[in-house]
Amino acid sequence: MSSARVVALLLLLHPHPIPASGVLKSWPFMLDSGPRTNNDDEPGFTAEKWGTNNVQTESTDEHRTITVRGNNRVYAVEDINVRDWAEVRYHKFPILDKQLSFSVDLSGVKCGCNAAVYLVAMPARGSADPKNPAAYCDIQGYDRGIPACVELDVLEGNAKAIQTTLHTSRGHGMDGSCNQDGCVANWGKAHHTAHLYGPGAQEGVDSSRPFEVVASFKEMEDWQSQQHTLGVQMDVSLSQVGPNGRVRSVHFFDGSAVGGSHAAPNERKPIPQEDKRRTRDALINPGVALVVSLWKAEDLSWLDGGCEQWIAQGRGMCDLESTSFSISNLRVSEIPKPPPPPPPQLPPPAAPRSVLLVALGFVVRLGFAWQWVLAIALTVVVAVLTLRSSLAPRWHAVGRAPPSHRGGGDGGAGGGGRKRKVTAAAPAVVPSAADDILGDEDADEQYR
Repeated sequence: MSSARVVALLLLLHPHPIPASGVLKSWPFMLDSGPRTNNDDEPGFTAEKWGTNNVQTESTDEHRTITVRGNNRVYAVEDINVRDWAEVRYHKFPILDKQLSFSVDLSGVKCGCNAAVYLVAMPARGSADPKNPAAYCDIQGYDRGIPACVELDVLEGNAKAIQTTLHTSRGHGMDGSCNQDGCVANWGKAHHTAHLYGPGAQEGVDSSRPFEVVASFKEMEDWQSQQHTLGVQMDVSLSQVGPNGRVRSVHFFDGSAVGGSHAAPNERKPIPQEDKRRTRDALINPGVALVVSLWKAEDLSWLDGGCEQWIAQGRGMCDLESTSFSISNLRVSEIPKPPPPPPPQLPPPAAPRSVLLVALGFVVRLGFAWQWVLAIALTVVVAVLTLRSSLAPRWHAVGRAPPSHRGGGDGGAGGGGRKRKVTAAAPAVVPSAADDILGDEDADEQYR
């Protein structure tokens, strides 16, 4: 079997610690963040010559991972099958109004090392310049004779601390812009943020396990100025699946309220509109290239606040040669639309009354009604009885009976009848109508 076939077989059966053919050190990696300029291209990562070139990639439809070990800086490129830096074409990520997502594992990066995933506005191609063949640039570059350019540090960190920084202009100190010091969010550097990031952190991200990073670059218009300029606001969220299986998500870098060189100490302010404009311009032209690096410096206190306490806890310092970290599932996608606003709240309903109170009120009202009805009814009854009493005959049975009427022979027809004086008790007779009308006195007088 030829040597070429052996190499090809190794590349197919094993993840790719072996660089692809050519002078440059490159590794295949599937990039699905935009159309390819040439279907024959094989995208992947290419490393600087000065690095250890200890890089491993695994790129399948189901899983894509790049692991960097030791001192390295690698770039996402359109085609790894080139032999010279001047032929390198950087993959420019189309992230305007989109989001860049990936998973990262920093558990193996101890205090004192910096694992970084960032975007820089590099030229479209490498260079023939032997001093800088990769044509690399960042915001700090001019200090080393390298041109400065916009730098979006999506992630810098180790197991002790993590940081996201936006750099769009030169300068240092609090000059009101996102300069070389940057508009920055950091957890782990200060002691009071240790509960948010670090090994075993309970409230934010546990750095002993992998976590997800989502960086969004939303295009926004400035309505506060008369120019109505367009800009891009960068935001970064972190999420992690907890031991209980629940996802915990935090808004780490908030472009509407972040600290750094544009604000006073301990103050959070929105990213200035001019920095948003510079960010948008960089995303459009020349576009941004993805850089993954791992390095160490004598003083990384700006990132992790120093390692004295870390060492005192028995965790040890970073050994760069044996240190590695990995990123996986690198992708560009649309920014999810925000959820619809909640419906307007109606005024709170009146407090429900007890059924017993309602029933009691009904009974009381009904009782009052029946009292009125009863009073009216009694009044009517009394009035009727009073009227009947005034019309009824009065019986006087004191010593004598009511007078009687005799008809027939005494007072019959022909006018011959006369009145007889009654000297003895006579049978009681039913009073006549005249008795009722004239009354007792008149009736006595009539019969005398």
